[in-house]
Amino acid sequence: MKRKGQNPGQTAKNKRVKLKSLNHLITCKLCKGYLIEAATVTECLHTFCKSCIVKYLETKNTCPDCGILIHHSHPLHYISLDRTLQDVVYKLVPNLLQREREREEKFYRRRGLEPPNREDSATEKFHTAGGATAASSNAAACGAASTSSAGYQRVGNHSNGDSGVDDADSRHRPGITSEAANNYHRGGEQVSLRLVTAEPELKQIDRMFVRLSTLATVTHVKKYIAMQVFEDASRFKEIDITCDNQLLGKDHSLKFVIITRSSRPQPLTLHYCMKLQF
Repeated sequence: MKRKGQNPGQTAKNKRVKLKSLNHLITCKLCKGYLIEAATVTECLHTFCKSCIVKYLETKNTCPDCGILIHHSHPLHYISLDRTLQDVVYKLVPNLLQREREREEKFYRRRGLEPPNREDSATEKFHTAGGATAASSNAAACGAASTSSAGYQRVGNHSNGDSGVDDADSRHRPGITSEAANNYHRGGEQVSLRLVTAEPELKQIDRMFVRLSTLATVTHVKKYIAMQVFEDASRFKEIDITCDNQLLGKDHSLKFVIITRSSRPQPLTLHYCMKLQF
């Protein structure tokens, strides 16, 4: 049923909005353009273009939006690519991805270089020999938000794939050197966890106290529990983890969990149970 005053083709479940009404959510505070390779500061969860925040943190160690101290000496270690948000930006802004690819190719070809392999670009590290060149390329390619701000675009739901997160994925996060990856980040920030079963019928693991890198995700913890309980890490999808009776997302880093529950003392208690049915 069409409501009074509703535009043709518009329904209650599928509403059209002006793209400019979303600009403050999908633009970079540094370059004022649409986010390109969105990178989030884990300390405060503010997001910028990867090239913009990398260049900014060459001389500063605070968030350019809120001013919070990211890290005294290694602020680049505390930013992470937000692929989900970047996918949303590309879906919302017409032809943004295509224009970005064209600008990037022109940038490299003008300098007599081959454009990077697109399969590797999503996991490009910040501390590589070509990092400065890539950052300059992305900075030149940031789209101007005002170009398409008056246009309309359909807003829909975006779903992520259910691919498991493994150790290899964490080693490709921005700001992580190969040396840090090889020693499993033992020299970085650590968090102490206390893992407790929430169901009497689910085995309490013997090694309930663990200490690991804050770069680890909830999925890593699930795999550890699955290995201890089922002796099969591949069954990690059968387990859910909660903190303060709140379900933790599989891609949440432990750093994020700590930030959102800063009042909780360490070791941080996490409860595990069989997958919740909603």
